[in-house]
Amino acid sequence: MDAEARANGITVVIEPLRRQVKELFPGAKVTVTGAGELVILSGEVSDVRIPDRMVEVARLHARQVANLIARHVADALGF
Repeated sequence: MDAEARANGITVVIEPLRRQVKELFPGAKVTVTGAGELVILSGEVSDVRIPDRMVEVARLHARQVANLIARHVADALGF
């Protein structure tokens, strides 16, 4: 367990998931945090499919995933 996880009492190790999200979704403005056994995905993306895909990846690391990712419609429409 990493130092951040120990300091915050997090039982899910977040860093491997953070690296995987960054690798699979380059350019996505998403933050991966944790609380207990819960993984929290927050931020903003332009592709409406990305949040669901990120949740699928996060569920490989934790049973509980909170999806707080907003879809930025203006970017998707080219504004």
